[in-house]
Amino acid sequence: MPCLRLKLLKRNLPSSNFFKKVGQVTGGTLLSITMLSSSVLAGGLVGLAISFRDLPDVRQLQNFVPSET
Repeated sequence: MPCLRLKLLKRNLPSSNFFKKVGQVTGGTLLSITMLSSSVLAGGLVGLAISFRDLPDVRQLQNFVPSET
């Protein structure tokens, strides 16, 4: 009888293998989300750098005085 009772108790308790698998899936999901968001952020920064690279040089206008004021 005691052996049957232990088997029933073990069957109803969640095993550590379940929690290990849930932790692995959660960790993988968080890692994927982090990698995806960091690549989106890096791509946005590269896009900004490329768009600001093509702006005209306005330092030559520093001493500009219009002919009609």
